[in-house]
Amino acid sequence: MTSSLQSINSLKLATLLLLAAFSGHAKAAMTFTDQSAFLAALTGGSTTYNFDSLPHFTSVTTQFSGVNFAGSAVIYNEQNNPSGGAFHTAPNVLLNSTPPNPITFTFATPVDGVGFFNTSISDREEVTLFGAGGAVLFTGQLSEGTVNFLGYVSDQPILSGSVVGIPPQTFGTIFIDTFSFGTVVPEPMSTALLLCGAAFCMRRRPLRTHDRSAS
Repeated sequence: MTSSLQSINSLKLATLLLLAAFSGHAKAAMTFTDQSAFLAALTGGSTTYNFDSLPHFTSVTTQFSGVNFAGSAVIYNEQNNPSGGAFHTAPNVLLNSTPPNPITFTFATPVDGVGFFNTSISDREEVTLFGAGGAVLFTGQLSEGTVNFLGYVSDQPILSGSVVGIPPQTFGTIFIDTFSFGTVVPEPMSTALLLCGAAFCMRRRPLRTHDRSAS
């Protein structure tokens, strides 16, 4: 009886190990300052908006599939209306029309990674990403003085975020360009775990019979 229970428990454990193997690794949180590396990490697919498809001073809310913007976000044609900032791809950026108020964004479905360029030149920016229940998943800064990228891949689903101008700053003006978001597909577990599960299955041994006949 004891041997039978041990065999059953071994099978249960082996099944759990095999299921874990197919479910994949847990996602790891990572920060990126290189756009190419960030996009490569979004193995489940990514979407990028450079804001160049809309006219100058268009208010931005629901025009971009998968993400809604708010907080006085407008399209600004920096190439043809230079204001001291820059752009990553010409001619447009996403601007907060009432600085120093933030630009906020909410995703239609949870994502694993968010990244963009700060092109304001004069102003440093801070991005905060939120998960379920408004939990803060990440806070990071994009420096002033140059066009620079910041991306973050989270180990928890990202639901929304905000960008604000922070000191040192001039007017709290936010310039966002080449905004990307996407998902991560967990990598398969190593074959070692599969072999481990198989080993537990092999532990089943035939029950020994004992001769209890009377002498």
